[in-house]
Amino acid sequence: MSSVSKVIGSVKWFNAEKGFGFVTVTGLEKDVFLHVKQLRASGITGSPAEGESLTFEINDGPRGKFATAVSKT
Repeated sequence: MSSVSKVIGSVKWFNAEKGFGFVTVTGLEKDVFLHVKQLRASGITGSPAEGESLTFEINDGPRGKFATAVSKT
């Protein structure tokens, strides 16, 4: 797994019932996966709102890019 330095993205959508969503990052073709476990690990409670700005690291996983070390901007 490789890690990229912190980036700022905008929540595209987040489904609290399913526990995941996606974040859009300017300059990236595909959206970045955001899982509720990463939010909780970073101390964020509740669900991010559509359009909310988040800062995070992008990691490469077997199914694509995902966010870690998430914080509210």
